[in-house]
Amino acid sequence: MRGERENMSRRCQEEGRGIFQEREKGERAGGGHLVRCLVVCCVALGLFGCETAQVTLPAYVRSIAIPTFINRTDRPGLELDVTQRVLHEFMSTSEVAVTPDPSKADAVIRGEVYGYRRIPISWDQTNRIVQYKIQILARVSFEDRLAKKIAWQEDVDGVTTYSLLATPPETEEQAIFDAADELARDVFFLVFEERQYTEDDLLFSDVRNPNEVTPGEVERR
Repeated sequence: MRGERENMSRRCQEEGRGIFQEREKGERAGGGHLVRCLVVCCVALGLFGCETAQVTLPAYVRSIAIPTFINRTDRPGLELDVTQRVLHEFMSTSEVAVTPDPSKADAVIRGEVYGYRRIPISWDQTNRIVQYKIQILARVSFEDRLAKKIAWQEDVDGVTTYSLLATPPETEEQAIFDAADELARDVFFLVFEERQYTEDDLLFSDVRNPNEVTPGEVERR
């Protein structure tokens, strides 16, 4: 978390310098106003940890296609759960049209699910596992078809827990659905805003780099 805050601080400084340099070129005559604007921006960024939304989707993108993700894991159907939740997130939240046909869309979101982890985190007095952590790992790319380029490619994940002691007992299937839901929100924020981090991301902070996970691996402790 300390490293994340340092990165945010550096980004704030860079954004502040960018604002100053850009405004200075066209508003030399209004220097006092410029300084006041810069101070307000810096204060606002500092108060909110520089976590303001940054729209990254080009204005000309009016439709997005989301084909079924590729499944590189050994768990059948995982790609369908993930794709369903990503589609739901964009169709229910975004004003951009979602189409099933990539050839008719302005942009295409493609993804592959390359990792699935189910890690026990709690045991009862008889040493029976009663709680698990679930993580789904995926690599997502954004293709700008109008600009004819891959705008970005990022790793995203969804993390949750489920308990066998809950009433009624929670299931792995429902946990997968919940983790896929979080992953879908990550994809949405990558398209429209900066990446968002939740407390659940800390659940796997002690696990090695997701890029080192072998496709299809289920990690256990």
